[in-house]
Amino acid sequence: MDKTRLAKRRFNSEDDMRKFKRQKNFVDRESKRAMRAFYDNLDIRELQDNKVFWRTFGENVSDKVKSKQSITLVKDNNIISNEKAVADEFSRVFEEAVKNLDIPLIPFLDPIGIQDPIDRSIHKYQTHPSIVKIKNKIAELKDCNLFDFEYTNEERVCKWIKSLKSGKATTFQHIPGKIIKENEDIFTPIMTDLINSNFHEKRFPDNPKFADVHPIYKKGDRTSPGQYRPISVVTHTGKTMEKEMYDQIYTKMKGILSDKLCGYRKGFSTQHALISMTEQWRKSLDKKGFAGAVLMDLSKAFDCMNHELLIAKLNAYGFKKDSLSIINSYLSNRWQRVKVGNSFSGWTELLLGVPQGSVLGPLLFNIYLNDLIWFINGDVTNYADDTTPFDCSKDLNDLKAKLEIDSLNAIQWFKNNYMKLNTDKCKVIIAGQKDHQVSIRIGESEILEQNKIDLLGIELDNKLTFTDYLNKQIGKANSKLYSIIRYKSFLNFNQKKVLLSSFVHSHFRYSPLVWMFQSRKINSKIDKVHKKALRLLYDDDESTFEELLKRDEGFTVHETNIQKLMLEMFKAKNKIEPNLLQGIFEENEYKGPTLRSSKSFKKPNVRTVRFGERSLQNLGTKLWDQIPKEKQNLTNLSVFINFIKRWRPKQCPCEICKYYESGVGYIQLFE
Repeated sequence: MDKTRLAKRRFNSEDDMRKFKRQKNFVDRESKRAMRAFYDNLDIRELQDNKVFWRTFGENVSDKVKSKQSITLVKDNNIISNEKAVADEFSRVFEEAVKNLDIPLIPFLDPIGIQDPIDRSIHKYQTHPSIVKIKNKIAELKDCNLFDFEYTNEERVCKWIKSLKSGKATTFQHIPGKIIKENEDIFTPIMTDLINSNFHEKRFPDNPKFADVHPIYKKGDRTSPGQYRPISVVTHTGKTMEKEMYDQIYTKMKGILSDKLCGYRKGFSTQHALISMTEQWRKSLDKKGFAGAVLMDLSKAFDCMNHELLIAKLNAYGFKKDSLSIINSYLSNRWQRVKVGNSFSGWTELLLGVPQGSVLGPLLFNIYLNDLIWFINGDVTNYADDTTPFDCSKDLNDLKAKLEIDSLNAIQWFKNNYMKLNTDKCKVIIAGQKDHQVSIRIGESEILEQNKIDLLGIELDNKLTFTDYLNKQIGKANSKLYSIIRYKSFLNFNQKKVLLSSFVHSHFRYSPLVWMFQSRKINSKIDKVHKKALRLLYDDDESTFEELLKRDEGFTVHETNIQKLMLEMFKAKNKIEPNLLQGIFEENEYKGPTLRSSKSFKKPNVRTVRFGERSLQNLGTKLWDQIPKEKQNLTNLSVFINFIKRWRPKQCPCEICKYYESGVGYIQLFE
């Protein structure tokens, strides 16, 4: 083709032009045929894996594509590109991360003459504020059940082996998860005996405590090692024992862990953490009150966890000494090395914290953090190391005082528990009608309020409109949509459906009940993205949005959000976790015979449209009454999910769905 192009340019004759066009058309046809064959042979299941998607579509689709270049660091104006040198530098940075925080070690009782590590930990921290608080709380809960690990059986171990993820990496030269799962009949009895023998010996085996750490880029300067997070890769055999330990510990702690801890717990999510806060805000703002929150930023929270203090806390919760010995063995004598490419750093010992990437680590972190909730007088939303005290009040000065006291209590807790708060990175947001900018004193710093903040992946503004957040999501969805359009001639129907679901519609699936009360204008923009996606899917530029939805047997984003709201109300009615949402939807106290007109939930008294009517409690109560009684009275979650996925309200009372008459306004068609 280059030869014919050169001839065309040099001589510019009609014959040369024909030869060039003929050759160009041939190359274009062959190129399209090859691309179509490539995409036809793609496994649709693999396309659901983000890594495969990025590798397949690359930078043409996403700006989050993993860089194919090796990691290069800059230190003291010197470039470090050798893999071994890079690995060594990461190892040094990860090892010194906690040391550089300069966290003061608060002196507690010195256990002179006590050699046993468990007894030393218990004696050392017996007067620690957290230990005293935990013991008092356990006495209030009347939880007298002491915990010890019980021997497992092959049925349970087989379950843990089946739950291993085949695609997850393992440490260098260890058995891949795929092989373990494919030969579960061989590994199950071996692993069962191994776990029980270690329980009997009151120890965790040493081999799984050696981890390969992969530096994962977070954000900012890619040449700075501080912008990378250490993720530990451990053996699948070690994970199997961790799963058994996790299950037994969680069973003990399930009724003790605060409902405010939403991270790393089945059934809990960032959405639940955010809803618990925003719904209380709406209730206060509806009554012309105020609401506020303080976002607290911790440094290396997972890496700072003190092992001795954790053992003392577990003892206060009722863990017997034998179980503490196993957990202490799990935490101690842990080693890690950094892997970059095919090179490794030297081994370093992990003296503090829990490995990110382990099974048991997140649960132990939740247990370590649990008593923090009991030290805060107001309310708090928490997800992993993101802790946000918040409160509501009729008086602005009272709200400020409450937030300052809660912040002071939290700061003292962090200090007593060897964690570092970045006061400079703390943020404050205050909602409510006020005539001046508010500031909150956090520690030694005076923090001015902001109109909007980023909290758990959502941009939260002080008027709860979420307009800026949704406009960004719409922009991202459109960008992905246009990228996929480039390949539409090479993709079959199923491939397009998976791609659109994973990378366009997904932008409106994150915590939808938090932002579902958006404006009609924003909702129209979301529907427009949805319509473009359906037109791409069905290659149909003529049908209306309603016709495309009917053809797809689908629902609008708003209708899907309504279905999710009904699902949360079903969980609240049937006391399915998380418990923190059960207080939002208040059940009627009527205990007489069930009548057709009887209501399951109380209808709240609301004063304003912006905050009262636009609340989950208000909208959910009205919509729940449209669900047939026999469906409301279901107790099986799976059966209700199958029903609600096909249900849409006859007339939704929210502003988005209300009939709008020009010159008149919104018209309520029913009550």
